[in-house]
Amino acid sequence: MLSIVRTLESLIYPVGFLWLCLVVLTITFWRRRLLGPAKACGVLVAFMYLIGATPIPEFLIARLERPFANCTVERATSADVVIVLGGNINASAHDTFEISLNSSADRIVAGVELLRLKKANAMIAGGGMAKIGSDDVSEGKRVEYWLRTWKVADGEIIGLPACANTHEEALRSRALMQERHWTNAILVTSASHMARALATFQKQGIQVKPAACDFDGLPVVESKSLGFRLVPVMEHLKPLTL
Repeated sequence: MLSIVRTLESLIYPVGFLWLCLVVLTITFWRRRLLGPAKACGVLVAFMYLIGATPIPEFLIARLERPFANCTVERATSADVVIVLGGNINASAHDTFEISLNSSADRIVAGVELLRLKKANAMIAGGGMAKIGSDDVSEGKRVEYWLRTWKVADGEIIGLPACANTHEEALRSRALMQERHWTNAILVTSASHMARALATFQKQGIQVKPAACDFDGLPVVESKSLGFRLVPVMEHLKPLTL
């Protein structure tokens, strides 16, 4: 009974409703013998079903995550500093600390845990720029203020000025590491982003070791229930986007 209710609910959500409309259009065009439009809509119906109702997106992103499945926080070796890449919070003038955590906030949790486990004595927090009211504030500085206020772990928290992308995070991190005479770091980011992030930092001559988190595909692929649905849902579109 619960599965039937959830299926019916999915049909009124945006993705499911759009898919249903395409199904109706496909049938309508086919019955009117408009075979060209029917085939076009049918292709869209099949495509939306495959990416929104099957675990294909999770299998795709799991290919990016699998090389770092064992690069966990617990297995990380000690380093001079932890570097946590940004993209973890959204700016919000109405929330505490003016931040709203998003689905990548696992990175912050992993960074704090590395400090708690004494894997490093300092943490660099990266991220981009956001406007709150008339003020431009960097994600790194907001995370620094939040963690310093809560005193969640021993160690220094350093928020970077706003960075446009991972390349800029690498440049600013390198400058800070040279200033502090730090020679190596633990790099924390989402597992699907880790290969690209490692290459970016290593190209700048930074000695980094991966600590991956925010796994979106592997938990689904490794579970007994692969997440097949009768109606496409938004949850499958996030890993496809990544």
